[in-house]
Amino acid sequence: MKSSAARKETFTYRWFRFSIALGAGLAILLLVNSVATYFLGLRRVLVEQLRHDLARQAVSLDRRIQQAGNAQDLSSLFEQVRQNNDGKTAWIEIRDAAGGIVAHSGLALGPVFPAEFVRS
Repeated sequence: MKSSAARKETFTYRWFRFSIALGAGLAILLLVNSVATYFLGLRRVLVEQLRHDLARQAVSLDRRIQQAGNAQDLSSLFEQVRQNNDGKTAWIEIRDAAGGIVAHSGLALGPVFPAEFVRS
């Protein structure tokens, strides 16, 4: 039989190993949680940055549209904007209240949004 001191030493050693294992497990859990939180936050930042950039581009394009004189100027302006965006813009068009195309550049698509949606 083991002496009382030897049993106490074995018991203490087991608790020490258990606490080390528990600490390592919690450290791994904290690391995984931190990485997940980082990527979620990064995605939010990227989305907000993209929204801000698109809003800035929309304001700039709106100013240039208002300065354009006729439909031909608008079509050439749209083509210039599409070329400056390195293929990121598939098409740009302006439609009148009846749904007819006033100016267009890029892919030839039908109306993407219903007229009621655009009017609202």
